[in-house]
Amino acid sequence: MNLTLNLVTVEHSEHKALLRQKTAQIPFPLSPEIQQLIRAMKEKVMALGGVGLAAPQVGHALNLCVYVISEKAKLRRADAAETIPLTVLINASYEPLFGATEKKCDDWESCFSVTSTSKKVARYRRIKYTAQDELGNTIKGIAKGFTARVLQHEIDHLNGVLIIDL
Repeated sequence: MNLTLNLVTVEHSEHKALLRQKTAQIPFPLSPEIQQLIRAMKEKVMALGGVGLAAPQVGHALNLCVYVISEKAKLRRADAAETIPLTVLINASYEPLFGATEKKCDDWESCFSVTSTSKKVARYRRIKYTAQDELGNTIKGIAKGFTARVLQHEIDHLNGVLIIDL
């Protein structure tokens, strides 16, 4: 059975309030419904040609997002140093990492849920993130540059924060 996902936008959706809510943590083991949602989100982000998609963007108030940095995306961004395969993050969070001279960096962002604008958004240059994979294993890492920007954008969705808020 395929799950059809429709994008929730602040401009045109009856469910736009969902974009402003903090999401619910997901228990393990994953239910068949959550597994189906993950498969559908993977398909959707690839069909859209995007770098990330969070569950609230497709109508689910769950702490779940997917992201990918393709070679094409890497070539478009000066601060993209790596490609990343399609990755699922469950119950994700992040915190900034600061060096003596580091600060936030402004760069352009667009969002599938804010179709009326693209804008420069200040993001941390480096972050430490924590999440779980589809098996419930803990994922911890440090992301920098474009990868850090993508993760902050998607995890902000999980906390009800949009690019128009920043």
